[in-house]
Amino acid sequence: MPTAPTAACPAVSEERGTVTLDQRELVSSIGAYMRDEVRLGDRYTLSGGVRADRIRFEVRDRLIGGVNPDDSGERSLGAVSPTIGLLARLAPTHSAYANISSAFETPTATELGNQASGAAGINRDLRPQRSTTYETGIKGAAAIGLRYDVSLFATSVVDELIPFDIPASNGRRYFRNAGRTSRRGLEVGLAGARGPVELGAAYTYANYRFRDFTVDTARHAGNRIPGIPRQLLQGSAVLRTSLATLVTEATVADRMFVNDANSDSAPGYAVFNARLNTGTSIGRTGTGLTLGVNNLLNRRYAASVSVNAAAGKYFEPGVGRAVFLGVSLRAGSRP
Repeated sequence: MPTAPTAACPAVSEERGTVTLDQRELVSSIGAYMRDEVRLGDRYTLSGGVRADRIRFEVRDRLIGGVNPDDSGERSLGAVSPTIGLLARLAPTHSAYANISSAFETPTATELGNQASGAAGINRDLRPQRSTTYETGIKGAAAIGLRYDVSLFATSVVDELIPFDIPASNGRRYFRNAGRTSRRGLEVGLAGARGPVELGAAYTYANYRFRDFTVDTARHAGNRIPGIPRQLLQGSAVLRTSLATLVTEATVADRMFVNDANSDSAPGYAVFNARLNTGTSIGRTGTGLTLGVNNLLNRRYAASVSVNAAAGKYFEPGVGRAVFLGVSLRAGSRP
């Protein structure tokens, strides 16, 4: 704070910074979609749909005068996104499916407003990302109570939105477009119950890579897309008794890269949680008690990362061992 009044700080008793940005951002959107299904005999179902979107971004600059020009403006983005799918019933409780779908995602108003150059107004160089996904799989239920879902997918993305930081940006996030990326993978889900025991597991293999992406003189084609583990396994087990229910959960994740250059990564981790639920009921009233522990083994791990963060501030640590207790009361209504 200065000792004498200035244009930026007219009252020395108050701390005030210089206003560098003052604008109102307005977003309006309209969309319409149509979807239908057609039965092709007793075994096949053909589905299809189309969606049309139009999103309008408007900025009204309120800081005009002197060296500050009027940066007001507007920008409209739109797309038509079709989809088609085929379902085949292999048996009463088993089916196979195949889908082709497209998607359209615009930058948010904040992403369009935050420009690395420091300019106000709307970023006219940042484009929406568009994707086409091909998926096929099989799902069903067995007589022993086992449910399964297995799918293969491949997604081609044009102009994928990638976050980044720049030095001295005070943590502000900016976005740029990657030319082309590919997302290929496998998803498997299993669940079943036998007596008082319920088991569930989900596995994802994600081979997500840049296909055409250059930043300044650095070429990132072939690198993995940061912020996404290549393998992720989640599982749960539930034991129900007349006195209480015990729930255990596990998450095992592969390492994930933290920047476009793949020069650093967060290591993989395994985290286990457990909780015990019990309760009593008397008439229409009852109480419930939950005692749980998250991160049971007190592992140190990066729960998430800040992709392309400045000064190497990529890692966002997960919470250590945490014990919690919850009590619930239930009061019945009058007859």
